[in-house]
Amino acid sequence: MNKGIKVKRKSQKQISEIAQQFRRLLKLNTPFIDVLELLESTLFEAGIVFDIRTKDEMGDDEGLCKPDSHEILIREDVYEAACKDCPRARFTIAHEIGHLLLHGGVPQLARSWNPSHHYESDSEWQANTFAAEFLMPADLMSESHMSIQDIKRNFGVSWEAARIRYQEVYLYRRGQLKTGS
Repeated sequence: MNKGIKVKRKSQKQISEIAQQFRRLLKLNTPFIDVLELLESTLFEAGIVFDIRTKDEMGDDEGLCKPDSHEILIREDVYEAACKDCPRARFTIAHEIGHLLLHGGVPQLARSWNPSHHYESDSEWQANTFAAEFLMPADLMSESHMSIQDIKRNFGVSWEAARIRYQEVYLYRRGQLKTGS
């Protein structure tokens, strides 16, 4: 079941290319990305508004992005965790950056959520796909066949994110596993 709103369909390949272009634009060629430096400095200098909000203000939302107003909101506990390089918090921030880059023109309040839309048209799937490629680029993984533990350590992601990405890059793309296996 889809978790997000219906947006313009983008394939995994298209989203991966956007993430790779963004890395190249920012000259990010090392495995580990300092997402806070990116958010607080680089994107701020580019006109992106970043704000930390309380749990009372954000509720269950760990982060929110308003692409058309160039604004990213991060819940304070997620921000504090990101300051300690918490893998989940780092992924959350990369996910919100994905929304920023992928979902301009999507009205924040006019949500037309439909659990039956294709996964490639799902805003949350797209942002997760961006975050995975941005934080764990397939080309850097492919330079040397990395184990799940290598991916976790080198890219600063959770074991679960590393496991999923390992399957994605090494097994799904090589046809050894079918999607949804």
